[in-house]
Amino acid sequence: MATLHPDRFKDDPPDQTRMNLGNALEKAIVGAFARAYPDHFVIPGELWHDGYLGTPDLWYLGSSDRRDPVAREFGRERATVEIKLTWASSRRAEDIEDVWFWRYWQQLRAYGFMAQMVRGILIIVFVNGDYRNSPPVGLMWEDKWTPEELLETWQMVQSYTTPETGSRKSKNRSPQLRSRPSTVEESLDSLASRRRTRRGTR
Repeated sequence: MATLHPDRFKDDPPDQTRMNLGNALEKAIVGAFARAYPDHFVIPGELWHDGYLGTPDLWYLGSSDRRDPVAREFGRERATVEIKLTWASSRRAEDIEDVWFWRYWQQLRAYGFMAQMVRGILIIVFVNGDYRNSPPVGLMWEDKWTPEELLETWQMVQSYTTPETGSRKSKNRSPQLRSRPSTVEESLDSLASRRRTRRGTR
């Protein structure tokens, strides 16, 4: 993100404390879902594709039962689920199409490509709420993509990172990589052409 949007994302080392808190929250929610609804959620573990390692938080298995209360909350189709913790204001989520959330959606789309799932669920916990004396706020959205959109994201990942480590490529990328059909601008255009569905608040 520091390479793609240097005006908005610094190239500083990650804040390890915040990363640890985010990982702890993700594991707590993932474990709670898997224990409470074992017929609906699976912890997939590590995925490998084209030499890249992916760690989706959850797979939602869906349900064909219209009366299923879990399906009423999470939909009937299967999906890849990603959970995030952020210190940003929940007011930012009034525009879930904002480029600030773009990285979350692209990560979810990459996992969708690896798992061959065209639907994703994004859960974001805003630990400081809206910074106006509100408690932490959890919001959930869903989105669906075409196989072409998932491939677009995967090609972008390959263009900007190297396999296995996931580290950034040199800014002097080869002409072959620069000529790939998938670009950041194209990806942002496709993102802006849709409206994600917000499913609920927790």
